[in-house]
Amino acid sequence: MTIASSCRMKEIDRRTIEEYGFSDIILMENAGIRILELGWKLTGFTKNTQLVCLAGGGNNGGDALVIARQLYSQGYKRINIIKVSEKGSAAQKTHLNICRNLGIQIIDFPDGEAGEVIQNAEIIFDGIAGTGISGALRNPLPELIELINSSRALRIAIDVPSGTGESFRAGFPAVKADYTLTVGLPLRCLYLPDVRPFCGEIYTVPIGFPEELKAEKQEPDGIECELITEDYIERLMPKLPGNSFKNRRGHLAVFGGSRGTIGAASLCAEAALRTSAGLVSLYSDADIYGIYASRHTSVMVKPLPEPEDLKNKMASWSAVAVGPGWGTEGREELLSVLLKEGRGVLDADGINTLAFMPGRSTIDLGGRWILTPHPGEFRKLFPDADIINRPYSEVVDAARLLNCVILLKGHVSYIADPAGRCAVLDGNYPKLGTAGSGDLLAGLIGGYAASGMEPFDAAVLGAALHLRGGRRCGAEHDWFSSEDLLEYL
Repeated sequence: MTIASSCRMKEIDRRTIEEYGFSDIILMENAGIRILELGWKLTGFTKNTQLVCLAGGGNNGGDALVIARQLYSQGYKRINIIKVSEKGSAAQKTHLNICRNLGIQIIDFPDGEAGEVIQNAEIIFDGIAGTGISGALRNPLPELIELINSSRALRIAIDVPSGTGESFRAGFPAVKADYTLTVGLPLRCLYLPDVRPFCGEIYTVPIGFPEELKAEKQEPDGIECELITEDYIERLMPKLPGNSFKNRRGHLAVFGGSRGTIGAASLCAEAALRTSAGLVSLYSDADIYGIYASRHTSVMVKPLPEPEDLKNKMASWSAVAVGPGWGTEGREELLSVLLKEGRGVLDADGINTLAFMPGRSTIDLGGRWILTPHPGEFRKLFPDADIINRPYSEVVDAARLLNCVILLKGHVSYIADPAGRCAVLDGNYPKLGTAGSGDLLAGLIGGYAASGMEPFDAAVLGAALHLRGGRRCGAEHDWFSSEDLLEYL
């Protein structure tokens, strides 16, 4: 599913009205009805539920007014509207007048009664402000936001949690929603690192925008981004022919582990065995070779080759995974040969070694490699990058500069390739933040790369299945280790 910038959604809205003959009143009506239907399915409120609709002057304020009117017309009488702006579009004012004519209680904010109404609310529909705001919300809205966030109500954000948007910065006041029901297409701003914690569960609500407009590539910055969905994952899953055997399924070589961090390479190799790859070898320093050899059965443990012998061995591998627990001292020569001659995934100490190699900024990885940095490792590669406020462009630029696939890991992960493709994985699952989790991810990605998948697809599939496995493990365990997670992969 395409993720759209605010500019793109405004253009889709404009063209729907001007070229297809929709009116903004119809679009507002459709949005309000669809949001109300989904909000009811998610929360199951009844006619005894105390409901509040917060209406600003923008389109989502109009949507909130439609919701209030629809509720009132269906016999919900415990409904209040809190109006936060005297300004509004013609469509918004039309819906406001209808609500007023029906006799629905409308309270102006700031008003002493508004605080009591919010305090007693059980469901709040947030339509205070949309993506059109620039900077932080101005007085008196921060006071209203504080009232909303401190209430006991379930909060449903219309399109975006009020106060967030593409210009949002940490510390700005914003509604902390339980659900965000975004209109038409998922919005990029919802998946910014600092915005995502305010959104709760995100759902997309169709309101009738023409499919051909939604399908057009029209982002002002040229970055076309996809949200990784279950359908997307299933399309990528490898299909093995009936005559496959281990040597046809691909061979991954893992370079990792050192004294004190031997578990990382083990986890990486074991995760790779849970993919479509048929063979996994683990190359180990001599002083810890015996430990690996005694703990693995299906993984083939071998001594670390010398750089001059490496090139000849590489012909037998389909891909390599480099870096988990590897250390950085004395690894440059080996890594240089691997990067020049091989393909695969570079993680952890592989990235840390690359970051300090001479001429790193001019390295061309040939489109064959996947880098999986967390934010700290990304900043070692690109110290001036603003990955909090500009993650999409920073990851795409990094992929183009190094000519590789970049997977920037986090509670939201961003994946880009040198051609400018971009995908977003909405994780927001803190249970996965456990020691060794990233090593499992590197193994999954390396395994799929070894089995013949293109680097971008291997990164997407590995990250998505890592998250899926984490959620299934977390459904059965309050907390878990990476060894626990391994069994769910």
